[in-house]
This record gives sequence, structure tokens and C-alpha cells, in this order.
Amino acid sequence: GQTQPMTLPDNKSKYKSIARGVILKSILPTVVLLWLIEIGIRLLLPHFSPSTYNQLLRFFRGSEGIEDRSMIYEPHPYVGYVQTGDEDGNTVNSDGFNFPEYTRVKPKNTLRIAALGGSTTAGPNAWPHQLEQQLSNEGLSVEVLNFGTPGWTSAESTVNYVLNAQDYDADLVIVHHAANDIGPLSHPNFHPDYRHYRKVLQMSAEDQAQTRLSQQLRYQVDSFLGGQSFTYIFLRYLFIGLDRPQFDLQYLTVHSVENTISGPMPRQSDESKAKTFLRNLDSITLLAKSHGAQLLFVTIPFVKSTTAQLMPGWDTRTDDELAKQNERVLSWAKQKEYAHLDLQPVIGDKPDLYEDHIHLTIEGEKLKAQEIRKAIRTYNLLAD
Repeated sequence: GQTQPMTLPDNKSKYKSIARGVILKSILPTVVLLWLIEIGIRLLLPHFSPSTYNQLLRFFRGSEGIEDRSMIYEPHPYVGYVQTGDEDGNTVNSDGFNFPEYTRVKPKNTLRIAALGGSTTAGPNAWPHQLEQQLSNEGLSVEVLNFGTPGWTSAESTVNYVLNAQDYDADLVIVHHAANDIGPLSHPNFHPDYRHYRKVLQMSAEDQAQTRLSQQLRYQVDSFLGGQSFTYIFLRYLFIGLDRPQFDLQYLTVHSVENTISGPMPRQSDESKAKTFLRNLDSITLLAKSHGAQLLFVTIPFVKSTTAQLMPGWDTRTDDELAKQNERVLSWAKQKEYAHLDLQPVIGDKPDLYEDHIHLTIEGEKLKAQEIRKAIRTYNLLAD
């Protein structure tokens, strides 16, 4: 018979088989182990260490979508920075605020409201915009000028009112400040002008016109993993902690604690420092009244840290500090007999109305505007 040709082994198939064996014997068990650890952390840690789990949960919640955040600001010599818009259509006027290019001379037969605050006031769809719509629907000819700017404290709003907002001759000034002043009031080496806390927006020589605040690669990777895996967050917690690299507005406009003090940052403000915050409110009030404007002071509602909807850096101490700030505003306004509105009983601790602890959804902004409108009517702050 004929001799059959000898066939050589298929090396490619052999290597594929070896590779599959390596994966099954080494990588697959590792994946299964990590999966079991992930499930264990999520199911067991809340029972054994609720406080630790809440810290991990805050980091997890705070990672959702963070890599998509991108805002544009430009430096300002007296208030640190102002807005110049963002990719989401958050257009601002030439001064950096969320209202049209109104003339500084108030039109005849038009009522004007100036809204002062931080990120809980800023934005094209925030409560000032909703308030303008609601009052217009009542038949009023009204312009609501939104001077809110993310991160601004009462200090920036005071300076901006002196140099800018007062020129618009508002009939009513609504002050919505409390939360952002917690930072300077508890920051080390306190100074009443907040220079221990605030610095002018830092820019490179190549970006003198404006700075784009987009996260660097390691921030994006950290945020992605933090939004996917509790195992990653737990390991981060054990070895390097849960503080994020701050390539954002806070990092660029606030002095780091490491440069001003050794040791952990004190979180509680004291009453002597808090007088500075009230002094700023008083300065705005006296100037506004000198122009014939009415005043309304509004507290900042928030969701407590015991609620699952959390953001990084928020805990029971922050709850306490914001509650103190709100109470300071109310007590001061009552003592001075100024119009005031406490939103916490109406809007506070209703997670469905919030995007995080203090920033509201559109429905929440509408409700806030509705309550402010009621207060305007109760105190008769606008002439019909």
C-alpha cells in the first residue's frame, strides 16, 4: 500500500489551546475572585461598617458622569473669576452671568430683581429664570438678573454688587448665600477678606484669554473606575484615601490646605468668623437699600448625608455647618426685620428634587421659584 504523508502539528492551534488554558487557570479565577469581593463589599460592608460604606458610596455616586464635566471661566481681578459659557449651551452675557444683555438703565414700567448666589443660583434654567417666567405669567413686566456664579461666596457677591450689579437699579435683591461660605469660614489662617481662601483663577501663559477646565487623563480614569467598582474604591480607600485630584475650579481658585497649615483641615467655623459672613450680607443690604431696593434672604435647602443620594466630601459635619449657616441667615434677618424665607422645611430632604445634596433638578428649581414668588407676595416686595 501507499505510505500516508506525515502531518505536522498545527502550532497555531496549539498556542491557542495553551493560551485558553492560561486564561482559565489564572485570569478567570482572578476575575471571579474580584467579582466575589465586589459583591461582598456591596452586601456585607453596610452591615459591618455603615460609615465606611457611606464613604465609598459617596465616592461612587460622585463619579457618575464626572468625566463629562467641562466648563469655561476667565480670571477677574476683583472677584477671582467669572463664567464665559460651556458646551451645554450655558450661554452668559458679556459680564459672565446668566441673563441677556440688558441695558444698565432700567426700562420704564419694568420691575427688576437681582439674584445673588453661587451654583445653587447660577445656570440658564435655575430658579431666577423660573421666577421670571412665573411672574411674567402673572402679567408683570419683570426682568430677573441672575448674578449667581458657581463657587462664589458672599464676598464675591458683595464686591460684584458694588462694582456691577447695583448699576442695574434692581427693585428687589434676593440673596441666596450660605453653603460656599463654609469653606472660607473653616479654612486655616482666617482673614475677614477671605484672602486666606480665595485666589485669582490660575492660568498658563498660553491661555491668557480663557481657561478650559477639563479633567486630565488620570482624573478621568479614576472617575471611570470609581463609577464602576466598589472594589477599586475600597482599595483606594485603604491605600491612598478618597480625596480626588482636583483638576477643577476649586483647585484653581482656592488655596490648598497643604500650603497654609500642617495637619487636617478644621471643618467647624466659629461664631466670631461667622460675623464676617453676616457683615457681607449687611453690606449688600445697606447698599441695596440706599438705591431704594427691597431685600429677601433665602436659605439653601439640602439633602442630609443619611440619604443615599450623596456627593464627594459631604458628611454629617457638612450637614451641621450648612444648617448653622441657614440658621444664621434666618436669625440675622429676623433681628434686622428683613424679609426671609426658609426653604428647608419645604424642599429639604426630598431626594427626587435633587441632582446631588444641594443642586436641584428642573422641577426642584421650579418649586424653589414658586416658594420665592409666594414670599415676594407675602412681604409685598414688588409693586404691581
